[in-house]
Amino acid sequence: MHVRTFLFLTLALLPSVSLPRCLAQAQNPALHLVRKIYVGTMGQGGDSEHFRLLLEKELLRVGFQIADKAQNADAILTGTHSVEVHGNKYFARATVVLKTRSGKQIWSGDYVSQHWGEGANDTVETTAENCADGLQKDWEKAGKSDR
Repeated sequence: MHVRTFLFLTLALLPSVSLPRCLAQAQNPALHLVRKIYVGTMGQGGDSEHFRLLLEKELLRVGFQIADKAQNADAILTGTHSVEVHGNKYFARATVVLKTRSGKQIWSGDYVSQHWGEGANDTVETTAENCADGLQKDWEKAGKSDR
């Protein structure tokens, strides 16, 4: 049990040390062409649909448009989302991939949130915020690289 907890915490905290999250994607001019995103499935867990809806809201907040169907989008965002509870600690993790409609991957991200106490909803919301913020920042960098 302790080994599993250690591995989960290691994997959960590793992305937060700012490892270069595919530097090439920030220099990918195709990413900057994306304005309208279809948010597809985010896994099968109980909070996956809740995360998907929150992610749509957060993508709107950072300036993207949301498509109602994949064929109406510039790109499709899919991924997985999970929440784990250890005592009074809540950990949420989302791994997302943005692909063109033709299936070419143009961006990806791995986001983790953790809260102590009664914070399961907070972890899901924070993970959605971080994901949208990360995509928006990489989108801006991609626009600077095509000049």
